[in-house]
Amino acid sequence: MDTESPIGPLLHSTTAAQLAGMLQAAGCRASVIDNRGRREVHSAVQALGFFLRLGNPQPGSEACIDFTWVCPLAVRGELPRELIESWNRSTRFGHLSLQGGILVLSMESLLAGGVTEAHLRAQFEIWVRLLQQLHLHVRSHAAQGVQAAAA
Repeated sequence: MDTESPIGPLLHSTTAAQLAGMLQAAGCRASVIDNRGRREVHSAVQALGFFLRLGNPQPGSEACIDFTWVCPLAVRGELPRELIESWNRSTRFGHLSLQGGILVLSMESLLAGGVTEAHLRAQFEIWVRLLQQLHLHVRSHAAQGVQAAAA
């Protein structure tokens, strides 16, 4: 459901196809896939693969009111706990976690209440910056024997 505001139409929900279109308009390849009955958008930035996992559905629609940006990284070697803790202390929007030997960067996006297309583009820009910062963060810990690669 879209509504009008003084700054343009507000989006209250989105679909996987709409999110893929946004990423494609930003110059990324993006594809919609079915993952165990849930639609996801797969894409990549600077050789780091990521996906958008749709969240809570808009009642009576295939659209969702929130989604999660997720970048899984396979870890070779022992991962210092400080790598995750220091990231989570110093980074506002992205969260790092270790899930079964996979380092996962995630960020939540919420459309409930209404957001503009410009807001969604800004979310994408924040995500790209987080991916760049993560690369530097992991590299700074590489001296401790940690290597990460796109899972």
